Amino acid sequence: MAGPISFTPKHTQPFTLEEAMQLEVETLTAEINRLTNSIQHLSQTQDELRGYLNSEEGRSDPDTGEVKKAVEENEEVIASQSERISLITVALMNKLGGEARLEHYGLKLDEVFKKYGGGGGGGGGSDTRTATIPTSASTVESEAQSPDDEGLHL
Repeated sequence: MAGPISFTPKHTQPFTLEEAMQLEVETLTAEINRLTNSIQHLSQTQDELRGYLNSEEGRSDPDTGEVKKAVEENEEVIASQSERISLITVALMNKLGGEARLEHYGLKLDEVFKKYGGGGGGGGGSDTRTATIPTSASTVESEAQSPDDEGLHL
């Protein structure tokens, strides 16, 4: 039988995998839902900002530096929040004992990792599996969370 899946985040997160595994399942699934909603809103904002930057008005605006900076910052937040969804999903897998039980809570592992990045798997009979989470945005090794970052903090 394979052991628990480990997780090493690329971004600074407000909690560890071990801390997440101590929380109630309902708390973890609520946090996934909150993060998913946040990412959807940020993605919509990104589309609007990029639309402005690519518009005639945006191309002629000499002060687009702040807008470009906001796009970059949003990409980092999206990457960090996506990684946090994967971390929580791994915590749920370890806590519940596998993918089948996640579906009871409306989470399909393949969909979570496809949408938010992820992977993993055992190697050659090893009892420890590791989830590796690629991100869609530029990866920053130690990105601090913004002070107004809401959600689960331990």
